Amino acid sequence: MVDANGAYTRESLPHLKSLDDFDLMMVEQPLPKKDLEGHAELQALLQTPVCLDESAEDISTVRKAIAMKSARS
Repeated sequence: MVDANGAYTRESLPHLKSLDDFDLMMVEQPLPKKDLEGHAELQALLQTPVCLDESAEDISTVRKAIAMKSARS
């Protein structure tokens, strides 16, 4: 697994897609914590599960992330 701590942006999606080549367990918080839409877009591209960390600020945000498929287990 890798933890990006929100270091990437949506412009990095092609680069982040290359993480699938490493057969990782997950990539943690690749985009800024408020970018649930970007995480959903990234998760749709990746075979590797996206794990949200800093994004899980409250139950409302977690529900939104689940509904948007911003992460996967």
